Amino acid sequence: MACSKDDLQDNFTEYPDSALRGHYLDSEDGLSLEDCKGKCQANKLCLTFDFKASGGLCRLHNVTAHESPSEWAPKRSKGWTHYQRSCNSTLASHDTWYNLLCHSKVDCPHPHSDCLSGRCLCRLDFEFNEAEKECRETKLSKWHNGRCSTDDDCNRPHAVCYQQLCRCEAGYYYTTHDTCTSTCSTDELQKNFTEYPDSALRGHYLDSWNGLSLEACKGRCQAHKLCLTFDFKADGGLCRLHNVTAHERPSHWYPKTSKGWTHYQKSCNSTFATHDTWYNLLCHSEVDCPDPNSDCLSGRCLCHSGLKFNETEKECRAPMSCKAGRQ
Repeated sequence: MACSKDDLQDNFTEYPDSALRGHYLDSEDGLSLEDCKGKCQANKLCLTFDFKASGGLCRLHNVTAHESPSEWAPKRSKGWTHYQRSCNSTLASHDTWYNLLCHSKVDCPHPHSDCLSGRCLCRLDFEFNEAEKECRETKLSKWHNGRCSTDDDCNRPHAVCYQQLCRCEAGYYYTTHDTCTSTCSTDELQKNFTEYPDSALRGHYLDSWNGLSLEACKGRCQAHKLCLTFDFKADGGLCRLHNVTAHERPSHWYPKTSKGWTHYQKSCNSTFATHDTWYNLLCHSEVDCPDPNSDCLSGRCLCHSGLKFNETEKECRAPMSCKAGRQ
């Protein structure tokens, strides 16, 4: 759907009884078809032209029917034929991909690229860095801890407006890549926390103390490898460690109704999915997950339901049945 000027060819696709109305780059009468075609070929801005044999009417355009659909009159412009240039372009590859042809996002290897209008381009909020040959974020996100009135103000998957501040949805880990994910390996857990005032998890206590300061309670969770969240109440120094999150135990989660308690959840120092290494790593959407049978589920690249990740081939495959193994 897009073609650079350098990729334009001198041959055309024709559409009988069709024409573009307006957007004339040039107009001339009394020409032959070959003369009209030659004028378009000689003009670098010419993308399409219309020709009518009766009178030798020639109309050059610098737009296509796709770019100007309201001016496009297909199969009802009797006597006119619409001609559009072909494109001599290259299909994207792993090493050379930017602005080259693609069938789907799978053809675009960079994690922040997508197949847009038939070309591999950088996604919204990213721009192509020519030196590094990669898409880089155009601006740093400031959504986390930002002021908000509604969830829409936070504008991130699994982000919510929690007491007028943008937070990851309770039970989702805030990551070093400014995303929210429902899973985090023990090795990736960070020592900083997201807090949820007037909220607490009931039960699932890993450990419990009274008479502690907030810093002492936080330190005990940081020191315990199984501790994912903790609740603290200043009155009495009540400290409760948990090995589960609100996302994992929603029936035991009491948000904004546990007066005096504050719920704390560890953050996650995780890695973002790439074309070569992607399984169970961070993602914004399915675009970040390169395997055609994978998707971005709860902020992680995972295989579709019913498929399993093959560690050797690094791809999603249907599990082999016992019957198939005996054949």
